Amino acid sequence: MTITDEKRWGEIHDPVNHPKHYISHPSGVECIDVTEHYNFNVGNAIKYLWRAGLKSKSPIEDLRKAAWYVNREIERLTNEASERGPRDALRDLIRNGDGT
Repeated sequence: MTITDEKRWGEIHDPVNHPKHYISHPSGVECIDVTEHYNFNVGNAIKYLWRAGLKSKSPIEDLRKAAWYVNREIERLTNEASERGPRDALRDLIRNGDGT
């Protein structure tokens, strides 16, 4: 859902389906419309960055939660890469140019 008419924010706000802290981005884009295109960890990191300081009193708490999910994703990718064999890494390097 994209909301460009600022007047409509109040009409759409619904604490369950469209919480204000997820629909108040200046772009008019709702957070879930972005995060649903990512995996769980990256999507949650985006979510906490998006709402930093809007839902909780301290943006620092939201930023720490975002960092937690980023670190978890780094760990997951690192473990995944170490479980792959050299042939997988070479194939990915040729395909993607960066080994991922």
